[in-house]
Amino acid sequence: MPQCKLFRHGVCIGTGGTVRPCCMWNDPGVNDPIWTDDWQTKHEQHHQDSLKGWLPQCKRCQIMEDTGKQSMRQRMNTVVIPDDAQGIVFWDLKVNNTCNLACRMCDTWSSSKWHELNDTPGYTGVTFPQTNKWYSTAMDFVDEMRYAREIKFTGGEPFLIPQVKRIQEQLVEQGVAGDIKLHIITNGTQDITQWMHIWQHFKTVRLSISVDALGDRYEYIRPYSSWNTVNNNVKALADYLKSVYNKDNISVFVNSLPMILNKNNLDEVAQWAAELGFKHTITGVITEPEYLKPDVQNDPVLWKQFVTQMSALDKRLGTNWRDFVHE
Repeated sequence: MPQCKLFRHGVCIGTGGTVRPCCMWNDPGVNDPIWTDDWQTKHEQHHQDSLKGWLPQCKRCQIMEDTGKQSMRQRMNTVVIPDDAQGIVFWDLKVNNTCNLACRMCDTWSSSKWHELNDTPGYTGVTFPQTNKWYSTAMDFVDEMRYAREIKFTGGEPFLIPQVKRIQEQLVEQGVAGDIKLHIITNGTQDITQWMHIWQHFKTVRLSISVDALGDRYEYIRPYSSWNTVNNNVKALADYLKSVYNKDNISVFVNSLPMILNKNNLDEVAQWAAELGFKHTITGVITEPEYLKPDVQNDPVLWKQFVTQMSALDKRLGTNWRDFVHE
């Protein structure tokens, strides 16, 4: 039976305060409860239902397992959440959508910067409603994190969200940080070394830096970015870890998401990461928006969407997709 411990011992809180069992949970058309609702009762019902077989909302994990890949369910059941777990052990916190980039594979749900582009003539992006209620009360539940063993921060850009830092500081102050593994996903545009004095108190820290290409291609995929800034920040991080930081609890990964805009250039990213002493990982393959899939040129309908959507954004941003994709 596809039992998943996350229903009882995990939580994923979205940028608007909505609660799901995990980031893989997919229930289109259904309004997820918010943090102040009785989401625990709903998750317990999901647990009971899952004892009878796969839930449709868990399709992503089911597909991964059917194709021989380790799913999030399997990792949580065997690695993160012990059999005798109490309370919420795994926290996936998207405290706010505050972000300084408008990446072409993103939207307003995860990036506030996208609000500047969503009204672009000819572009058909989706605008998600946002609320500051979750953002403004994000500190209220820190006491409930005493059972945490792994905490994941995404966003938005975590290094631009004050509550992310303050949550970590409070966990240190409460004396529980030493039992907690942190996972932070960042775009690398900020000075990461400024947080090292906090991270030395945690059991481990996994930094995942999203870099999908180098140079001009990087800046095309991630509008409003500066490759020089990211390159310098990541190099400064590598130097700091080698020459200043005196613990071995931090691991750094450079993550790339394959898509039509970078599918032939990922080796360049891997080489750049290796030169810095960091491991390069491939984060699956893009699923949304579909017109950015690596093989989109094989689908006439999706290819037309790609040309239409990229051309609209290019007109607004002064860029040209033909500089990076051969027709």
